[in-house]
Amino acid sequence: MGGGGSGLGNPLLHPQWHVFGLSLNADTLVTMWIVMAILLVGATLIVRTANPDVPGPLQNVLEYAFDFIGSFVQESVNPKAGAMLFDYLATTLLFLVLATVIGAIPFVHSPVADANVPIGMAAIVFVMTHYYGFRTKGIRYFAHFAPKAPVFIRPVLVLMALIELVANPTTLSMRIFGNIFAGELLTRVLTHLIPFGFGYIIGFAPQVAWLLFSLFVDAIQSYVFMALTLTYVGMAMADEGHEGEAA
Repeated sequence: MGGGGSGLGNPLLHPQWHVFGLSLNADTLVTMWIVMAILLVGATLIVRTANPDVPGPLQNVLEYAFDFIGSFVQESVNPKAGAMLFDYLATTLLFLVLATVIGAIPFVHSPVADANVPIGMAAIVFVMTHYYGFRTKGIRYFAHFAPKAPVFIRPVLVLMALIELVANPTTLSMRIFGNIFAGELLTRVLTHLIPFGFGYIIGFAPQVAWLLFSLFVDAIQSYVFMALTLTYVGMAMADEGHEGEAA
């Protein structure tokens, strides 16, 4: 769906498909399918052609990414929690990084720049946090929603715990959405402001510089999303006496 006469359109509006009474953002779905297809096909090809003696460039990149994530997980939570979370965290980080790269291409929409996607990912983290917390601690997990304290202070602490319950997934989703959406919007603005011809040649370098900076910021935000996911789930699984080890 386009906007007024600015030539930029409204970046919050999307062409839509209507299926079974649902309105689906077509550009978000298409780019998300592209990202998932690249990840699935790329990972399959790398695994099938993997050579432990002479690894190829893509194999090296994938192994480095997995080693990085594995080291980060082991340093942040206990081995049992890390084993449970590694696959999800690795997939999430690779998906976010590739989604930001796709969005850096002019006129291509990043799926993460649609608020529905980061909100959905944050909802998964929300469910994982309480699922693994309950799975690890049982009914004791819910004790932190009603901490031991004097009667007149307890309602305030319960209210703070409930606010945190909602605030964590909200900030998790809005942080990465805001950064990637802003980067994509400014890329679109720069693309329309730079004219063709000689002016385009002059403005090309600043545009490339902005794209590289935007990719760097988006990569940092992808890492932050993964790190906070690990923190939330790790703290939910940690024993009371060892919660500092999961932070």
